[in-house]
Formats: sequence, C-alpha cells, structure tokens
Amino acid sequence: MRYVMTRTAKQTRGAFLWLAVLGVLIATTPSETVSGEPDILVIAPFLALVLAVPYLLQSRTNTVPLGLVLYLLIVAFAFAISNLAMPGNWALSVAVLGPFTMLFGFFAAHPQKLRAVIEAILVINLAALALQVLLYMSVGEIVDLHALLFPWSESRSGEFLGFLRLSGLHLEPGTYSAYLYVLVVFRVLLGGALTDRLSLLMLASFALTFSAWGIAAFLTGMIAIALSAFSNKRLMGKILLSGFIVVSCFLVILFTTNLLEPFMSYLQIRLDPTQGSASYRMIAYNELVATFDRYIPIGMPMAEKFCAHCQSPQDLGIWSQIIVRFGICAAVLVFVVSIVAAWKHSLMMVTLVLFAFTGKYDVSKPITWLFLALVLIPWYRQPRFRIAERKAE
Repeated sequence: MRYVMTRTAKQTRGAFLWLAVLGVLIATTPSETVSGEPDILVIAPFLALVLAVPYLLQSRTNTVPLGLVLYLLIVAFAFAISNLAMPGNWALSVAVLGPFTMLFGFFAAHPQKLRAVIEAILVINLAALALQVLLYMSVGEIVDLHALLFPWSESRSGEFLGFLRLSGLHLEPGTYSAYLYVLVVFRVLLGGALTDRLSLLMLASFALTFSAWGIAAFLTGMIAIALSAFSNKRLMGKILLSGFIVVSCFLVILFTTNLLEPFMSYLQIRLDPTQGSASYRMIAYNELVATFDRYIPIGMPMAEKFCAHCQSPQDLGIWSQIIVRFGICAAVLVFVVSIVAAWKHSLMMVTLVLFAFTGKYDVSKPITWLFLALVLIPWYRQPRFRIAERKAE
C-alpha cells in the first residue's frame, strides 16, 4: 500500500511539474494579438502562471520579508497612480495582475523547484530551435513552430541579407534572445551556473539567431563569465583557452568561406541607426528625451501610446518603459534596488542585470513583473539573507 501511495505521489508531482512548465512557458513566450481578438488572449500569459501554483507552492512556501512586501506595494501604487488619468480595462488588468505576478515570484522563488521549471523551458526552446534548423535543412522551408503554440500569432523567422534568422517557439529572433536571456539570469539567481552546458548552449543560440540584441547578449554572457573567473585562475585559464579556440574557429570559417564581407555588411546594416530595429530604438530614444518632463513625478497611463510614430517603442529597452509607465521616481527606486540586489550576488550578476534592462520587454507582459521580483532573490535567498520557510497550512 505504501509503495502504491508513493508511486501515486511521484506521478502527481510529475504532473504538477509539467503543468508548471506549460504555464511558465506560455507566460514567458510573447505572441501578437490583433484588434478584435478576445480579451482573454491579452491577459492569458498572466493567467497561465496559475498552472504553476500546484507545483511551485506545494508543501512549503516562503515567508516574504516585510521590506519586499513594502517594495511591491510602492511599485504597484506608482503604476496605479500613473493610470488614474486614463483608466481602462487593460490598465486595470495590468495594475492588478502585475503586482500579483511579483507576489507569485516572491513566493515561488524556491531554488530547486523553480530552477527545474526554468531548465525544462530552456531545453524545450533549444530543442525547438534545433528542430527548426533541421527541418529547414531537410525540406528547405521555415516551419512556423510559434504558430503551433499560438495559432493567432505568426513568427517573423526568415532570411535577411543571406543569413537565416530563426526564432524557434518565439515571435522573432530578438524575442527568442531577450526572453530566454532573462530566464538564464533567473536560473543563475536560483543557484544555476552560467558556465555549465545548458547556459553556454543558450548563450550560443542567442548569437546564432543573428539578432543584433542576441549577439550582444552572447557577448555580455561571455564578459560575465570572465568576471566570475577572476578569483579562480584555473577557471580563468580554461575560459581564455576556450574563448581563443572559439574565436579562432569563427575567424577561420569567415575567411575560408568568403563570409567575412557578407557578415560585416550584415552587422553594419543591423546596427545602422537610420534603418531597421536600430532606427526604431533611436526614434523611441529621441521621443523619451523630448518628453522626459512628462514622466515627473508620475508616468504615462497605459491608454496613452508612448511614441505614436514608433513601430516598436519597447525595443529601446524595459528601462525606458519603466520610466514611461511608472514615473521617474518609482523608476529610480526600481533601478537602485535591482542593482543593489544584483551586487549582493556578484559583479557578474550586476553585468547580467544591467544588460537585461535593455531587453525588449513591455510592462504589459508578465516577464517584466517576474523580473522585478526575481532580481531581488539575493536579498533573501543567500545564506545571510535567507528567509525562514514554513510548512504550508
């Protein structure tokens, strides 16, 4: 009888784990909706986190320090105040679901459980990207895996200047890199290593999407790894040797396959501030500077569009969206608290978090609110900041 009960309990935990993976996968994989789509599709990413509750919050739960609760209330209050001028259903939904997502992040930050969920999602995304590459090589067509997960959305994978840009389960190569980068950061905050096989494969995949942000994310990860190795001469030597081999192989490939000129032209066009996504960032930046006094002391309501002539305002980075939607006062608080928390972890984490603020996330997505919560893990997960855990009622 005991064996049967134990087996049933393991099966239940396994089912809860994969339910949590599905929920967090949906919450951290953005899709595009068009006007006229049901409202549930807009808030579905937030609601999907409910699927993770049975696994992440079972048997034991964290007691959240009063300081974190106060921080959450200040952030939530700042966002709500900014939306009072033009309240609406969408603004109300985010004002309620956003802080609840932060609270979920605080309570769910169990190192083993949440890291297991994140690792499963990273492996699934790596497998999806590899499958997309294999299908392209075998049938010569780009299979839209993103549309299989979100039938109402269509990915922007394709060829650009002779380079294949794939996005796996994500909307586009840039979102693949941005969203999975922050999941890698979460994993490291939860005790994972930036130098293990999974993290290194993820960093390499960002560069292989040929997204400008993805290439920068790869380089940032390499810099962070180098910083983490300063106190370990043996590890530093391995990293330098590995880096030398990788760079040498890359340069050999470029020079022996006549890809150097096309690759340099590709980078030049991708980074040209007068065209493409780089131009979108410049337009959004100019708009932010021109209207900066508009966000003092409170931000712009969700119902009011920031940079009406911008195609993608969030491409400037979540740092700008925090200023715009929360107001400069709350934004300064968020930046300071996040960087101090990262510093309590390591200089490596400061590097990773600073770059994460340049990611193309929007405050209307749960990934932003999860980031605001999980970046604070060093405040209470490290031994001298670890909070007590109690059995759930």
